[in-house]
Amino acid sequence: MISSAFAAVYTIYNEKLVRVYDSKVINYYQMIGGIIGLTILMPIYLSFFPAQSLIPSREDFFYLILLSLFCTVGLYVLFAESLKRFQLLRLILVLI
Repeated sequence: MISSAFAAVYTIYNEKLVRVYDSKVINYYQMIGGIIGLTILMPIYLSFFPAQSLIPSREDFFYLILLSLFCTVGLYVLFAESLKRFQLLRLILVLI
């Protein structure tokens, strides 16, 4: 329920931002905010769940880059671009 509320608020604010700013710029700031947030929370997480190694292998690094570029950044930009072209209500009806 909370996740759905955050998703709705995110979509509404993103629709307003996309009308003023470029979607790539919005995505850039969202990713920077995510990096800063995770950097702050990482020591707290590691104190509860210690890890043997924080450095990914070459194969894991390849998959992380692939997933981050196409499944995260690419889809966020496409979603923001779709908010420019469609009304929010139509987009929500299509997603449901």
